[in-house]
Amino acid sequence: MFVNPEVGDFHLREGSPRIDGGNPDPEYNDPDGSRNDIGIYGGPYAESGGAFTPPVRVSLPETVAPPGDTLSILVEIANAEG
Repeated sequence: MFVNPEVGDFHLREGSPRIDGGNPDPEYNDPDGSRNDIGIYGGPYAESGGAFTPPVRVSLPETVAPPGDTLSILVEIANAEG
């Protein structure tokens, strides 16, 4: 029951049974003091705005190397915060 997972919006839809469904211990409450939601947007460290950015995807050209060889990959990070 996510809002729009196809575009990376993993907020819980209204009516989701996961809203306020997390650990009842108050130390895990959402920033607004309510019981935490299950998922990335729940709990004291919940992200508060925008759509969730899915994990990085890496596309590599087809490569064949024997076991034990070293493969070096150049990684460039763009538009990173923090």
